[in-house]
Amino acid sequence: MASAFQKDVRRRVLAASARQWLAVEGAAETGADWPFACLAWLAAGDAGEAARVMETALRGGTAAGLPLVCQTARLVAEAGDAAARARVEALAPSLRDAFEAEIRRCDPGETGIPAWPSAAESLFPSEWTPDSGALDLAALLLNECEAVAAFETGSPSSAGILAETERGALSDWLSERRWNEEFLLFAKDDGEEGEDVAPDESPAGMYPLLWRGLPAALRESGGERAMEVAEAGGWTARGWFCFAMLAWLPDGCEGICRALARRMAVPGRLPEDGAEGVPPALQAAWVVACDGVAERTAAAAAASRRKTLVRGGAAALAAVLAFAGLAAAGMRGGAAAEGGAATPERAARRLCRDGDHAGAALVYAGMGTPGGEFRRAGELLHMGDAAGAERLYRGLLAAGEKSPSVRLNLALACQRQGRLDEAARLYRKLAEDAAETHPDAARRAERAADLLEATLGLAP
Repeated sequence: MASAFQKDVRRRVLAASARQWLAVEGAAETGADWPFACLAWLAAGDAGEAARVMETALRGGTAAGLPLVCQTARLVAEAGDAAARARVEALAPSLRDAFEAEIRRCDPGETGIPAWPSAAESLFPSEWTPDSGALDLAALLLNECEAVAAFETGSPSSAGILAETERGALSDWLSERRWNEEFLLFAKDDGEEGEDVAPDESPAGMYPLLWRGLPAALRESGGERAMEVAEAGGWTARGWFCFAMLAWLPDGCEGICRALARRMAVPGRLPEDGAEGVPPALQAAWVVACDGVAERTAAAAAASRRKTLVRGGAAALAAVLAFAGLAAAGMRGGAAAEGGAATPERAARRLCRDGDHAGAALVYAGMGTPGGEFRRAGELLHMGDAAGAERLYRGLLAAGEKSPSVRLNLALACQRQGRLDEAARLYRKLAEDAAETHPDAARRAERAADLLEATLGLAP
């Protein structure tokens, strides 16, 4: 088995080759996939090269295969220096033209319920149906509507007017999606109001999480959870690449970066699109993105180690304030907790949203309740301490906790530690035990067990 050092060297060599190929030969080979090259360069921290790729494609009249042009331009402008921003802003007329072409192709009637023109053009051909609205496409177009507005100058252009109309209709449709708090995903679009509705774990159903109009905390928690679900497979190369980059790049969420790092552990491996496999340009872009994510993850880990003492002190102070009933008063201008209840949990949720998972775990530990221990284990998973999370989950089960979520997360904690055979057994046992009482949890466990068992069967 290769050592961590050998794997790191392999990644760097592979990334260097991919960078050179993508920069020199990729322009002619990328074709309609050129936005993926831009996203890869952004992941690698090179907004200047991303701007160059975009400029070459738009000035050369190369249409993008997916509605990604304006939101990619917005990401480049946000991430780049003054030169990169100026380069992108000079492309504003071409960006507006590209946006109008996207609407004409995917929502010619301007209904706000767009559809992929064909299965071959869609992100997930197996989910495509004619004359049916596509959630993944709606989320991408909504981001395009909001991004093209950033490149408006002076009087509203025809693209700006179209964007405003389309944005209203698209946001109305996506806003009707219900949120499943237990699974941190949107619910399926069925069932009566007030009923428990199963989470929508289809690839297209997760794309509304990319809408930048959603609260950042919801996008981050949902995006990270969606990546965990995506590990069960069923995603195309473009579908996964697109979701991964758009979930991470806007906010740089550490949790999403860690989820990406786990999926990118073997650079260059993307799900295959049919028998012909993944196009070389898309493969090269993926390798470059893998390297960028690995570098960001390593840098974040180093910074986290340097700040351990400082964060520990801040977390302890937050916990003391929470237990004293003062944390809520110190938040948002002194707003008191409703009825004086759940103050520690409010403090912990805020710490989690701010990225201080160590602080949140400390607050949850002080609650002394099964719910607090369950949430504390979740924070440990966020921090990469799967062994610590496993101990807490096992303790809850030993104490008589019956929730299938505890058993699901215990299996996930084992999986994160590389004990795939044990994780597969735990998933399979849960699928059998919960088939009648918790069918949704049973289906999720069964899919995870199937994937792991297939993986173990292919292992040398």
